[in-house]
Amino acid sequence: MTSRRLLRIERRIGKKDGGDCSGFVTLINRQFSLNLFDENELDKFYTKHGLKSEAMFKLYESKNLIAFDDPKVGDLVFFNNTTRSTKNNKKAKIVTHVGIVSSVEKDGTVGFTHHARGKNAVDFMNLKNKNTRKKGNKELNSYVVSCKNNNTSCLASNRFAGFGKASVRRN
Repeated sequence: MTSRRLLRIERRIGKKDGGDCSGFVTLINRQFSLNLFDENELDKFYTKHGLKSEAMFKLYESKNLIAFDDPKVGDLVFFNNTTRSTKNNKKAKIVTHVGIVSSVEKDGTVGFTHHARGKNAVDFMNLKNKNTRKKGNKELNSYVVSCKNNNTSCLASNRFAGFGKASVRRN
């Protein structure tokens, strides 16, 4: 993803574009012609849950484009069990949330742009420090689920399902 496109996406922070996480990713995909996925192709990957984020994950999985390390700006990032009805599900891991990798720092902190809590936002995930929310003033892991007592199981790193290697897909 070019820095120009990234700046345009960042202008959407705080806005309500897309309506939800997969709607936001779809909007960005269309607006910037990113070729993250084709809507017609995506239709084949919906499960009984009917979640577009899960369909995106299944599409990338079918093409061996899911990775668990080495994210690049522009890749998709998927999370499990982030909805009210799935957040306490310990048995099934259901992909319920998606964002776009917007930064990757040397310490392993990944910034991702997504639609959460009614607006577009940038949050963070650090898989090397899965149970640490902050180090000093630096946020390493954001909460992607509301939990009682700020339980670390609700941090992005503990709900991480994989990276959709969009940078590979576009080549």
